[in-house]
Amino acid sequence: MKSITVPVSTEAMNRLDFDECIAGDLIEMNLDEPEFEKIWNSGVFDKLNDSLGVNIDIYEDESLIGVDTLVKAKNMLEKNFDHSDHSIKQLLSMINKAIEYKTGIFSFFSKVNFCWLAYFDFIHQHDRREYHKR
Repeated sequence: MKSITVPVSTEAMNRLDFDECIAGDLIEMNLDEPEFEKIWNSGVFDKLNDSLGVNIDIYEDESLIGVDTLVKAKNMLEKNFDHSDHSIKQLLSMINKAIEYKTGIFSFFSKVNFCWLAYFDFIHQHDRREYHKR
């Protein structure tokens, strides 16, 4: 499942950064595969990437932080996309909440490769020099 998340305060945003959120910290838009494919194929994330110099993709998480950035994202969506589309309407609502709370909007789309996570965990737990001697 992919999600778009808005922290309700700067404190909640800090907790999100450390994966220490408490109940009520986040407003979340969860997308199943068909919903995600629809919004992904709309081109909205490509347009946000081009307009804002970010890299929203399925390989890493990304965020839009700060009222100026959020207002630019909102204006771009309102100008270039169909407001009656449910996913676009939801995304605009999330951006409006982020502006209201003066926080940000976070996309969690990455597909985690657990083999790589295990590898990096191994490297961090062992002395790299020892590992490379083998």
